[in-house]
Amino acid sequence: MDTAENKRSVSKYEKYDVEKITIGALALFSWKGLAVKIDEIAIACGISKGLIYNHYQSKDDLIADLILKVGAECNRILLDCAVIDETAAGKFHSISDFVCRIVSEVSYEIEYPLFVLQARLSGFEMLDGSWDSTYTPNVVLSIAQIIAQGQNEGTVIQGDPNQLAFAYWCTIQGLCSYAATGIPISPESIWLNRIVLKEVS
Repeated sequence: MDTAENKRSVSKYEKYDVEKITIGALALFSWKGLAVKIDEIAIACGISKGLIYNHYQSKDDLIADLILKVGAECNRILLDCAVIDETAAGKFHSISDFVCRIVSEVSYEIEYPLFVLQARLSGFEMLDGSWDSTYTPNVVLSIAQIIAQGQNEGTVIQGDPNQLAFAYWCTIQGLCSYAATGIPISPESIWLNRIVLKEVS
C-alpha cells in the first residue's frame, strides 16, 4: 500500500529524473542538433532509455517540452535583468552586460538561444501547432515591451518595437552561435546597446 510518504518520495525522484533528462538533452540538442538520438541522451545522463520514455512518449515530446521550458527560462532571465533598473536604458544595459558575459565565458546559458536556433533550423513543429504562441513571441514580446517603454522615455530609437526586438534578439542568438564554434569572443555590451539605445556610454 502506498503511503503519503512513499508518494512524496516518488514525486521527488520523478522531478529529479526529469530535470536530469532535460539538462542532458538540452546540452546535446544545443551543441549537436536535433538529430541526437534518445540512446545518446540516456548515455549522457547516465540513465536507461526506458526511464526517458517513462516521462516522454517520444523524442518530439521531449523537444516540445524543452521549447516550453527554455522559453520560460529565457523570459525569467530577461525579467531578472530588467528589474535591476527601472528605466528602459538601464534594463538594456543589464541584459546586454549579461549576454556579453555568458558569451565571453561560454557559460551554459548560451544553450538556451542555441537550442531554439537548432529547433527552428530543423523545421521542428510543435505537437499542437502552437510554436509561435509558446516560445518566440514570449521573449521578443518581453524585449519589445522594454523598447516601447524606452521610446516613451526618449532613450530608445524610434521604430516598430517588435522589429527592433527581433533585431536585438537575433543578434544575441548570433553571438551565442559564434561562441559555440569555440572561437574566443569578447563582445562589448556597448555595441549590443547601440541596436536599441539613442545614446550609449
